[in-house]
Amino acid sequence: MYKDKANREIDSLIGKSAGEICYYNFRYHSLRIQALGSAAEMMWENIKSPWILVEVWNDGATVWQSPEGDATTTVTAEGDVRAE
Repeated sequence: MYKDKANREIDSLIGKSAGEICYYNFRYHSLRIQALGSAAEMMWENIKSPWILVEVWNDGATVWQSPEGDATTTVTAEGDVRAE
């Protein structure tokens, strides 16, 4: 049940900007939430642009879309960034 609540919390953040997620107060804690928080912080601190969260994969990787919608970036749970 706790994992389901954590997953719903993650789902509620789809469509939010990296900056919004950086300052979000997570109610539940899981490896995916920890990876999401770290990825959002990395995107916000390094790019300073409101990239939007598109997906969070089971392995903790996150997919972000540029504000213009013309580029995506994947951040792995390990912190590797892959622009696409």
